Amino acid sequence: MAQDEAFHIISDETAGRLKNEGWKTDYLRIIDESTKLLTDRQPDKEKVLLGAGQNTRKWRHAGFKTVDVSYDIQEAPGEHADFIIDAAHLDRAYAAGSLDCIATEYLPLDVEGKKGVKPSDLLEQSYKALKSGGKLVILSASMEGNWDEVGLSLPHRDKFARLMAERGFKTVVVVSEYDYPSEDAREQSVVYYGEKP
Repeated sequence: MAQDEAFHIISDETAGRLKNEGWKTDYLRIIDESTKLLTDRQPDKEKVLLGAGQNTRKWRHAGFKTVDVSYDIQEAPGEHADFIIDAAHLDRAYAAGSLDCIATEYLPLDVEGKKGVKPSDLLEQSYKALKSGGKLVILSASMEGNWDEVGLSLPHRDKFARLMAERGFKTVVVVSEYDYPSEDAREQSVVYYGEKP
């Protein structure tokens, strides 16, 4: 497990092994509680998924309200997000301290905010909207190498984890093994877990 004063990075394999061995750490607790929020309906919890896109139905089934910046007019009724709003303006739809969980699934992030949500805006808005003890879960990827022509807008793993910690989240990052889609590029699945103190 890689450690930094501000955050922890752990492989999915190691996290699973430690859990199976009965280890109890604050970071494993955050992962476990967040995973339950993602997968269990928990009707007593206020949960929001940002950037639902084509997975709106899946997230609603897990008890999430869904938010997207727009909707495709060709989508079937019931497939539209519950709210059409930019993630940089969550405060227009949710009161401060009102949510138990905010999750994103491959939400485009862009430092300038032109090709996606500014990471700083996402984290600021999420922190405001979450209750104390609330969880932010960002399902993403980390790309290294020549990805410019693909046009992907994903955060650098370490920089984004540090930014989460700087914004006040207790942060743990779970990474998978690398995949090598070409000679000069590699990628890995990354899940950022943040807990508001």
